[in-house]
Amino acid sequence: MSPAPLDPAACPRATDLAGLTLARIVAGDARPHALLDALYGAQAPLALALLAEHDATLRPHLGHVHHVAPEDWPTVAGAGWLLAPFVRVPLPPSRFTDGSFGAWYAATTVETAQREVGFHLARWLRATEAPQAELPRLELAAEVARPGHPLVDLRGRMVRRARAVLAADTYAHSQPFGAACRALRSWGITWPSVRDPGGTCVAVLRPPVVGAVQPVAAWTACWDGDAVTWRAG
Repeated sequence: MSPAPLDPAACPRATDLAGLTLARIVAGDARPHALLDALYGAQAPLALALLAEHDATLRPHLGHVHHVAPEDWPTVAGAGWLLAPFVRVPLPPSRFTDGSFGAWYAATTVETAQREVGFHLARWLRATEAPQAELPRLELAAEVARPGHPLVDLRGRMVRRARAVLAADTYAHSQPFGAACRALRSWGITWPSVRDPGGTCVAVLRPPVVGAVQPVAAWTACWDGDAVTWRAG
């Protein structure tokens, strides 16, 4: 028998993350995001939407800005890094979204972020029979800036109730849960890492949860044909 859906409205809210620095691992380099920071930082979302509608050359860079509510538009440094997963939809499906809306995934340590990213990257490379490769990645750092914006908390006593949502091998329950959280205008979700025991992950659903975002380190994801390991630089 399938478990009853977990109701996010009945879940506790995390209040212990404010002020923590989150780590996020992303592909690419900083140059495209310098342009996005300039555009996002200088314009309101309505103006950007008009630009995207009438300027075909800007449209691929700006993304779908209407996916971010005007009251959630960030004014922090590094807005390009923060907004990218929210405006560049559709996205590949992930734990808490089917790809029709964005989530800003991060962890409370870079080690947990690497374990999570490395697992999914290795699964994709294995499925595509990719040859051995070294893939550049960037570590982003951002502070949880809003004590008044608590996240849906699936840690601690919630782990047992949320076991279907936290399943290691299927997103059949977690994606509807993420959609329900978004429908409630929840700020985001925090849960115990599935790939790094003892680690903590965060899925931000609304940008104001996060403060300034900046690249802090370069990493190389080393794929040997079977697994991904990490090397600094």
